[in-house]
Amino acid sequence: MEASRKKGGFEARRHLGAAYSDDNFKYRDPVQALGWYESIFLLYPNHKDLSESDQSIYLDAKREVKRLKALLSSEEQSKALHFAKSTM
Repeated sequence: MEASRKKGGFEARRHLGAAYSDDNFKYRDPVQALGWYESIFLLYPNHKDLSESDQSIYLDAKREVKRLKALLSSEEQSKALHFAKSTM
C-alpha cells in the first residue's frame, strides 16, 4: 500500500475511534470504537516506523484502547478485534 494512502487510513481510523467513543455521538458504540483503534495497530504493528507526530497519535490510540478495554467484556473485546480485522 502506498505510504500516503496508508497514512490517510491511519488518521481516518483514529477519528472514527474517537467518534464512536464520544458520549455525544448519536451512534456511540464502544465496541466499534475499540475496533477502529485496534485496526491502527494492525496497519502499524511497529510505531517506530511512524513520524513523530503520527507516533503521538499512535500513543493516544493506545491510551484509548486501554480505557475502552476496561469498560468492555472479553466477548465485546473479541468482537472489536474481529471488526478491526474486517476493516483491512
